[in-house]
Amino acid sequence: MAVQSQGFINYCQKKIDASQTEFEKNVWSFLKVNFEDDSRGKYLELLGYRKEDLGKKHIKEEKEESEFLPSSGGTFNISVSGDIDGLITQALLTGNFESAVDLCLHDNRMADAIILAIAGGQELLARTQKKYFAKSQSKITRLITAVVMKNWKEIVESCDLKNWREALAAVLTYAKPDEFSALCGNVEKLVACWTKAQDGSHPLSLQDLIEKVVILRKAVQLTQAMDTSTVGVLLAA
Repeated sequence: MAVQSQGFINYCQKKIDASQTEFEKNVWSFLKVNFEDDSRGKYLELLGYRKEDLGKKHIKEEKEESEFLPSSGGTFNISVSGDIDGLITQALLTGNFESAVDLCLHDNRMADAIILAIAGGQELLARTQKKYFAKSQSKITRLITAVVMKNWKEIVESCDLKNWREALAAVLTYAKPDEFSALCGNVEKLVACWTKAQDGSHPLSLQDLIEKVVILRKAVQLTQAMDTSTVGVLLAA
């Protein structure tokens, strides 16, 4: 009846209300938001990420940092020595951004290199980013690399499983609708995970799986062309 009437939001809400565990409640909550307005924004809220909250934190930190910013007034000296500063100066005064960037990278001045690369054009910036990521070893380098290079598959396939919320939040924020469905709408994968964790011979357990699969397939249909008559091997079994 829910499928025929397209009443998926009400159906999911009833499942949420009847859930006996927090896990079950979360599953149906995630399924439900697929059919609501601004579904990706609501996904992020379910994961504990609100853009408004982050904006407030950012404004607070900006106010605190502004108290320590140096004055921009007064004269400054242009280095003409033979050291690294002098060489970078020569490159800048002759418009040779590539040499200036290479010198900054050699001296491990990453921030200066990126700023100069931006001024030097898109091609130089792309090359500099790759060199920066190759040298940088911070805790969030791989996440930054994936975001800058738009490599969402790297996030989904390589992040630690305990960071599934963060991985999903990143994909929700950046991936295009067609990319998102391919990364987060894998019905066969759902069935495969379910069969490892559940007793597949129990009728009520199978009923629970089919309900989730039907709703998930309807959700995926909203964002990508999908042959509804096609059923994967695991689901067919």
